[in-house]
Amino acid sequence: MVITLEQKAELMDIYPRVRAGHSDSTETTRRMVLLYNEIYGAGYKPNTSCTRCLQNILNKIIQLYEENQ
Repeated sequence: MVITLEQKAELMDIYPRVRAGHSDSTETTRRMVLLYNEIYGAGYKPNTSCTRCLQNILNKIIQLYEENQ
């Protein structure tokens, strides 16, 4: 997946805060969901609390990080 420089910068900032499998804050979770929505054209609400949804988003963020480090 090709991402913009701005998206890559956001990804590099978010990843260390979520790599352990959970977010360090609700703000980081919101940023993660917004980044995911922007890259994949999804429509998740930034304040979603759906555990399955957040796990899928986290897995994709980790995959993106590995592809773009």
